[in-house]
Amino acid sequence: MESVGAEEGKSGSSLTSTDMTKGKVLGCLTYIVIGFVLMFPLGMLFDGMNWPLFHFWALAHGSFVLAWPMLTLLAWVVDHFFGRAKSK
Repeated sequence: MESVGAEEGKSGSSLTSTDMTKGKVLGCLTYIVIGFVLMFPLGMLFDGMNWPLFHFWALAHGSFVLAWPMLTLLAWVVDHFFGRAKSK
C-alpha cells in the first residue's frame, strides 16, 4: 500500500507524457504558422526588388511549396539556437 501512495505522489508532481506531447504538437504548429506568416514579408521583399521566384504572384501559384517549409525551419533554427540558448 505504501508503494501505491508513493507512486501517486511522484506522478502528480511531474509532467505526464500526454502533457509533453501536447507541448511538442503546439510548438510544431506554432513554427508552421510562423513560417506561413513570414511568407508575406518575403513576398513584399521580392515584389519590391522585382525578383521573380518568391514574389506574391509566384507564392500564390505554387512556390509556397518551397518557401513555407524553409521559413518554418528558419523560425525553428532562430528560436532554438539564438532564443533558447541565451535563456539557459
